[in-house]
Amino acid sequence: MNQKTNIHIHNPIHILIILLLSNPFHPKFVKPCHPIDKQALLAYKHGITNDAVPDSGYKLLHTWLPKTNCCTWEGIGCNRRNGRVNKLSMPNFPDSPFLSSSSTPLVGTISPFLGNLTYLETLNLGGSLNLTGPIPSEIGKLSNLIFLSLSSNQLIGSIPNSLGNLHNLDTLDLSENKLSGKIPIGIRKLQKLSTLFLSSNNFEGSIPEFIGDLSQLYYLYLVNNNLSGPIPSSIGKLSRLNTLFLSNNQISGSIPSSIGRLVSLENFWVSHNKLTGVLPDSIGNLTRIQKILLDNNMIMGKIPGSFGNLKSLSSLDLSNNLFVGPIDESIMGKNNQLIETLILSNNPLGGSIPKSIGNLRQLERLEMENNGLSGGIPEEIGDAKKLTTIVLSSNSLNGEIPAKVFELENLIVFDVSRNNLVGKIPQHKMMIPASSFSGNSGLCGDPLPPCK
Repeated sequence: MNQKTNIHIHNPIHILIILLLSNPFHPKFVKPCHPIDKQALLAYKHGITNDAVPDSGYKLLHTWLPKTNCCTWEGIGCNRRNGRVNKLSMPNFPDSPFLSSSSTPLVGTISPFLGNLTYLETLNLGGSLNLTGPIPSEIGKLSNLIFLSLSSNQLIGSIPNSLGNLHNLDTLDLSENKLSGKIPIGIRKLQKLSTLFLSSNNFEGSIPEFIGDLSQLYYLYLVNNNLSGPIPSSIGKLSRLNTLFLSNNQISGSIPSSIGRLVSLENFWVSHNKLTGVLPDSIGNLTRIQKILLDNNMIMGKIPGSFGNLKSLSSLDLSNNLFVGPIDESIMGKNNQLIETLILSNNPLGGSIPKSIGNLRQLERLEMENNGLSGGIPEEIGDAKKLTTIVLSSNSLNGEIPAKVFELENLIVFDVSRNNLVGKIPQHKMMIPASSFSGNSGLCGDPLPPCK
């Protein structure tokens, strides 16, 4: 009898079964969710007036039944050891075959009872839902929360100052709502915050000085709001910041020299604001920067020669400002080998096109329209072999078009209209409309009338 027992115990399959059944994390040992958690979730469900996925007959909350274990409900995750709800993620329904990114199936409000889910680490109610009303201040009771997203809804009102109590929060995403008011001072207490998305709302007031206290911040998105006032100099304390998006606001003043201390910055977008003053030379310290978009402001002065230090720069848009020239040759030097997009249009630069532009071997898009440029088109531009777009219209360029330019195999768009160019247009295989050469009385040849 003992021998038979020993044979069973040493059978690998039986050992595996014993181990699985004795594992405290095996589903058999998952505790039912706590009554407080179930009550909070059912209160949230009560605030949802429509959970039907359009044109499907499928309801997203069909598993949320009072007599069932809420840890088995769709969108809910629980700690297997204590049965407490630690995840509420409405966009993640693995068993919802009808849910798509274009669906807006959940209509309703956010229940303040969600504040009773005190073990919650992830609260994700974002992603093209249709939640309305304010953000309940009770959300600030979720002290274990790491990830909070309420993005892409129709939420109104201001950000509750109580969110400053979420001391473990890493990500806060409230973008694409109808929120208003100022950025509350309570946010400064979120010392673990790495991601702050507040874009596409109606926030007003200035970017608070305390933003520099969020030392772990990696992403800061404030685009498409009504923010005004200057960029605070404290921004320079964010040494880990990778992305700073401030476009489409009413931000004024000059860019602070402290911007040069953002040694980790890779993306700096502040287009469509009311910035003035000159660019600080310290911007040349951003050696990891890849994209700089400063277009549609009122920035003046010369483009700093320190731009020549930006060895990682791939895209630069300074269009629609008040920059003056002449353009420093170092901006198009050998250090800027990664530039793919260079847009300087609608600035009173004056001077000529630097021959050093041929150093930009990765350049694909060059736009220098209405820059008050004179002199000829340098044939060195033909050394930028990857160019697909060249726009040099509305200047005072003279001389002939270099034949080398039309040897660029990838060129698709070429526009030199409204200049003082002369001579025969070089032979080319591209389909370039006559309008791209118009306004140059001395030009002739295909696609313009033949030369006499």
